[in-house]
Amino acid sequence: MAESVNIAIHGSTGSIGTQTLDVIGKLKSKISFRVAALACNGNVELMEKQILTHKPDYAAVANEEKARSLKAKLKGKSKTEILSGSKDTAEVCGYENVDFVVIGTSGFAGLEPTLHAISKGKRLATANKETFLAAGKIVMDSAKKHGVDVLPIDSEPSAMWQCLESEVWHGSGNERHSVIWDLQRNAKHSIDHFILTGSGGPFLRDRKAMASATPEQALKHPTWNMGGLITIRSATMMNKGMERIEASSIFNVPLDMVRIVIHPQSIVHSGVVLTDGSQKVQQGPHDMRYPIQYSLTFPERFDTGLPRLNLADAKRLDFEEPDTSQFPSLLLAEKAGKAGGTAPAVLNASDEIAVAAFMKKRIKFLEMADVVENALEKHSQIQDPSLDQVMRTDRWARETALSYIDERTSR
Repeated sequence: MAESVNIAIHGSTGSIGTQTLDVIGKLKSKISFRVAALACNGNVELMEKQILTHKPDYAAVANEEKARSLKAKLKGKSKTEILSGSKDTAEVCGYENVDFVVIGTSGFAGLEPTLHAISKGKRLATANKETFLAAGKIVMDSAKKHGVDVLPIDSEPSAMWQCLESEVWHGSGNERHSVIWDLQRNAKHSIDHFILTGSGGPFLRDRKAMASATPEQALKHPTWNMGGLITIRSATMMNKGMERIEASSIFNVPLDMVRIVIHPQSIVHSGVVLTDGSQKVQQGPHDMRYPIQYSLTFPERFDTGLPRLNLADAKRLDFEEPDTSQFPSLLLAEKAGKAGGTAPAVLNASDEIAVAAFMKKRIKFLEMADVVENALEKHSQIQDPSLDQVMRTDRWARETALSYIDERTSR
């Protein structure tokens, strides 16, 4: 990695974005990261503070009205150029003064900036699993075409990646590619399957509570502090089903090679089983700054004072098979993942609508799976879609899900 790195953070005001900025601060004596660009949807209060602290060249806000408000607030205080609209928030990730891009945005909104960064040859780290559901093949084909390493930030695929990388490497800096790069190019490997761990969410031990669960209850994740969409998806375990598809896409392996194991303590973040039966897992505190830092500093590791795990304090680590009768979203995600093509895009889009409706108390917790199942059943599959077909499928799935919810709530 270069001694000085110009970084753009898409979703800088969200959980991943703010933690990325924290990690950059901790790394300043090891690697000089300069914040070249920030992008957010509309949290201009926090964006203003980030601009004054990090002094980026550009800051893009998707909400145009809020962008104008931010520009007025910063007049005379900052030289940062304020951009507005979803197009600018994506394009800022490909600007010439940017070397490294972090995608911290959740949902379908992460797809466009991801593809734009890749098309401009930027080194990329992403926490946006929805990108791989909507257009995993398109994204990874583009990454191969443009010679871009796509590095995962989510704790589970990061754990898998770390288990596959050797702690001794040849070359340094940009001479070193990740094992993901090799797997995407069909390198020989000794992987039997991947272990994908999940906490099981707040209702793992209380199936009855799911029927009457409120948004407030579903948002109380037992171990992680995440955004609303991901937290609700963790409660239904749709998030884990989607992570299977994400891992399959990132590591270029069949879906059946990614197997889910429930691990309530969230200490073991995932791992790999090798062909000789040996197993390697990555574990540590449930702190997203660890996988963020690894993606930023790969192939090196630095002590930045992050909290350490003492296994004696953990007392016990439990593991069990997931119950698909309790969590039907796992089966829906498996169905979409094995179908491939546009099915994962339908899964993601319809579930985003279902989660939003549940958060507004329009539907019940268990009805979210019904919304997704209805969209998947009505969908006409496109096996090798273009980006335009992915976009149209996404719009269709959202409209179909909304229509189903409207019909259901009007009865």
